[in-house]
Amino acid sequence: MAESKEETDKKGGYTYWKRDIDDAHLLPDTRPQKIDGATQQILTDESFALLDEGGNKVQGFNATVTGDSQAYHIRGRSRLGYEFKVKLSWKGSFGGKEVSGELDIQDLDSSDLDGFDVRPKPKNADSKSAAEALKKGARPAVKKAAEMLSQRLLARSG
Repeated sequence: MAESKEETDKKGGYTYWKRDIDDAHLLPDTRPQKIDGATQQILTDESFALLDEGGNKVQGFNATVTGDSQAYHIRGRSRLGYEFKVKLSWKGSFGGKEVSGELDIQDLDSSDLDGFDVRPKPKNADSKSAAEALKKGARPAVKKAAEMLSQRLLARSG
């Protein structure tokens, strides 16, 4: 026999986990937290290059990372799930010329770190060849940065 709506409401309803309890202060704080700048600036670190091959070196600066992340504890192991959008300015030397531009990654997803698109935009004609090289060349660097970010955030939450 099904319970009436009034009986369900008296027991706290189907959202029993939202009820007021005496020991609620023992539960961890699960409110979203903003990540501070020291954690998110991996891509702009001086020792981190987006492209570093054959005398060409391109580095990022002024990175903006937006999105959501969630720490999970699955089968005794901590993991980080995230979906980020990355906007980044880049500069460096390529082919003996000073180059610069913007880089955009719309969908950096922890479940598919090989499936993101790097969209570099050159600031001038000299930067076009560097932008083309960044389409493929920056992917390993961004993937490495995402893995480093996961490790830092999991160490912080653990």
